[in-house]
Formats: sequence, structure tokens, C-alpha cells
Amino acid sequence: MQDDLINFNKGIRFECQGSGKCCVSRGSYGFVYLSNIDLRRFSKYFNLSLKEFKKKYCQITDADAIDPALVSDDKASAEAQHFMTQAHEVEAMWRLTSLNDRISMVRQLLAKISTVDSVDEFADDLNHTLAAARDQLIHIEKRLSKPLELPGPTGEYNALSYEPRGTLICFADKDVNFEYWTLSIVTALATGNVVVAVVSDIFYPEALAFRDKLVATGTNEAVLQVANLRHLDALLQHEDLAGVVVDSNTDRSAYIAAMLADRSGAILPVITAEYNDNLIQRLVTEKTISIDTTASGGNTSLMTLVDDE
Repeated sequence: MQDDLINFNKGIRFECQGSGKCCVSRGSYGFVYLSNIDLRRFSKYFNLSLKEFKKKYCQITDADAIDPALVSDDKASAEAQHFMTQAHEVEAMWRLTSLNDRISMVRQLLAKISTVDSVDEFADDLNHTLAAARDQLIHIEKRLSKPLELPGPTGEYNALSYEPRGTLICFADKDVNFEYWTLSIVTALATGNVVVAVVSDIFYPEALAFRDKLVATGTNEAVLQVANLRHLDALLQHEDLAGVVVDSNTDRSAYIAAMLADRSGAILPVITAEYNDNLIQRLVTEKTISIDTTASGGNTSLMTLVDDE
């Protein structure tokens, strides 16, 4: 009897019967999941770009579309803890990096990403996405370059400035627009936040490319880390998390909102704002400074405290 068993370790020899039903698993249809390697091999065989092949022959879905709550385990929790520990260690350093230096590094990242073929093939229009990201950096530079002086009574100085939230999740799965995800990464980093990109398999190679190209600019590797859906639950529960940026088009946005609502401690935002100023405003916190200069006759230097030591 043992000799009759199929030895899977040596593979299975078979001959195609031409039935056309080998991928049927749901009555009348089914899926054959393609890896990134498969996609590139088939694209080459049909003499098509990766983008053209996917548009003509593929239906985009997530191979890991199971609710992440069902696949999280102790190993994933330990890895998520490591991501957050690394992020916490560089938060202060990245926040204190000058705005000009942060924007310069992100601009270099965009220049390097433009040369990555797999990202170009994955994006609907990479040139448009990169142009939108560069415009976003201009908006950030204008908004954050100096405090905004606010009106107030005579003898009072009021100023509004912005500070990063901290460590953010930038989420992406099959339903997330690539341009939105790119802008969320760019905006979060340029405004001084540390990012853990939580992505499904379909985004994973592109997320790694973003991470590696940012590191190539001289940025600490913990400023942008890449996790997958197995880590989502543990990351959402971590006490150092400051918020989640997610495209409202994905069904998982409701799941993420529910998980954050169940947390103990501070209420965290689910940030679904679109582009430009709205997204910038949601990724920073406001800080106001009010100084009463009346006692010094309007000369604030007279109010400066001096350490006798």
C-alpha cells in the first residue's frame, strides 16, 4: 500500500487532460494565484509589459486576503514589537532632523524610485504619482517652514507651529490606490513621522523598494520599515502607535477603525484624508505658543530667564 502513495517530495508526474477546469474551485470559477516571478515570466512570454499583462489577463486580488486577525501569531507579535521598538528609538532623531534635510532626503527617494522598473510597471502612471509627490513636498515646505503668527491683543504674541504625530502605519492592500499610498508615505516622512508600511503581498516588493531607496539617501533604516498583514493586529494594539493612514477605498479601513476603537488608552486617528493640505494637517499636531509681553513693555528679551550658573 505504501508503494502506491504519491511521493509529493519528488513531485507529481501528470499529463494535461485539456479540460479547462483545473482552476475551478468555486463551482464555475476559481483563482490561480501568480507570484511576482510568475507575472514577470508570463509578461516576457507574451512580449507585454507587466502593466499590460496584468490589465489584459489578471484580476487583482490578495493571496493573503484572510482577515489578519485569523493569522496573527506569537511570532508575528514578536516581530511587530521589534518594528515598534526600532521606530521608537529613531522618533526623536527624525523629528529633530531639520525640515530642509527631511525634504531633501524624500526628494532623493523619489528620484531613486523613478529608476525602479518594478515600481514603474506596478504604478498606473508613475510619472504622475512622482509629480504629485513633489508638489506635496512644496506644500509641506510652505506650511511647516516657520510658525504662523496669529492675531492677538496688544502686548501678546501668539504663534502656531506643527509637530509630527510619531510612529504611523501607512497601509496598503489590493484596494488601495498606489498614488495615495505613495503620497501618504511621502507626507508622513517629510512632516517628521516615522513610518511602518503594512502592506499585502501585492505591494510588498514596491514597499521594500521605497525602504531601500530611502536608506540609500543616508536615512536610518528604522525611519521606514515594511511589515505585512500578519503584523497588523499587534501593531494596531501597540502603545507607541500614533495613527494609521489608509485609503478609504479598502474594505479593511473599517476593520482598522474597529481595532483602534477597542484599544485602551488614547484614541488614535484613522487618517483617510486625500491630498495636499488635508493630508498634511492630519499627519501633524498643532502647537500654539502665547507670550504676554505687557509686563516688559513689549520687549520679550526682558522676560528671558537666565541661569546664574
